[in-house]
Amino acid sequence: MNKTINIILLLQASVFFNVEFCKNLHAEQYQDRILQGIPVNNSEEIDTEIIQAVKGKFNILAVPAFTRGGTYYKSNVINSWNGVKDDFEPFNYLVTSARKNSIRVYAILGVYYWGGKIFKEVPAAMLFNSGKSSVATPCPANPKTNKLIINIAEEVIAKFKADGIVIDMLTLHGERDCVCELCIQEFDKIANTNLANVLKGIDGYARVGKAIPSDSPLVQLREKYSALRSEQKERLLTELIAACKRTGPNIPVITIINERDINLHYNLVKKGVIDRVLIMDYNYGLKGDGAYQSFQSQAQRQAKLFSDIQKSKLIIGACSYSDVIERGKRLPKPPADLQREIELVRSLGYPISLYYSGETTDAQLNMLSAIFSAATDAKSTAKQDNSRR
Repeated sequence: MNKTINIILLLQASVFFNVEFCKNLHAEQYQDRILQGIPVNNSEEIDTEIIQAVKGKFNILAVPAFTRGGTYYKSNVINSWNGVKDDFEPFNYLVTSARKNSIRVYAILGVYYWGGKIFKEVPAAMLFNSGKSSVATPCPANPKTNKLIINIAEEVIAKFKADGIVIDMLTLHGERDCVCELCIQEFDKIANTNLANVLKGIDGYARVGKAIPSDSPLVQLREKYSALRSEQKERLLTELIAACKRTGPNIPVITIINERDINLHYNLVKKGVIDRVLIMDYNYGLKGDGAYQSFQSQAQRQAKLFSDIQKSKLIIGACSYSDVIERGKRLPKPPADLQREIELVRSLGYPISLYYSGETTDAQLNMLSAIFSAATDAKSTAKQDNSRR
């Protein structure tokens, strides 16, 4: 039976599931229960995360080892550290505490955004160049960028014996245009034209809300530009995951992406490069039936593309919060809306990831515990029935 992973991220608001719904969940979807923790810098916050994981009956805790401003431990690769004080290293403390409670640890590598002190350590050439200035996203066209990320991954696996790796690719090299020297050189090789001028031409149509005419050379140039971006991401991912596998043989690797990158990651799953893909789509600006219809359309497209691959390879993500904001905070998605999203993914036969932010409440943890207990009981009952036969 295929092992599937259901990733449950930190809960923001109370969600009610009726008992019958919990009982009907497929047991195998909860064989691995992953709680994705938020970045924490002190022992009190980490202790809280461990308590939440235990109460919710999670057996895997995924936490950032490297994201934004640097590493959450004393790294020998970079000197940009988060929360490290004297002999205290947040990630090391969490790993030790989690394993004392029989919880496995997946290290999150946030390769999509670099900020904070790390700017002092890397040259501007390793970052996006918008044409005006460098931005806080690494450019995978630069081998030095990829080498830095690979060295950090190898260090995390070797130093902490991480049980798994989660590569956050949500906004890497796709939402911004880059005209760094290396990107210009690579584009010139495939298109024999100046990338900066092409991007200015594309932007000119976008600014006035017009589509590029079908007979314009910009149409093909835009396709070549998009292909170049995919090639750069594939190059980074292939090298990074290969390094993870060399350092930690058989270590599971999950990539978190948006739907726009689904074809690239599908191909890498087919090639055996990526173990599993978690697709997150937030439906910003939508709520109620509109949000559900958008989610339904996305989920069906994703399932159709992955239909020839083991279902455990694709994890479809949903969010627990809506796009309604009050006093600077997103409000929780109504339970009925969230429940029908989960039922939709179950009907497609795929595991679902629920994305939450903020701290969990006892009511939410009790709900999760009930779901996992019901699934465990169902699995146990099925085994007993099979043995009697």
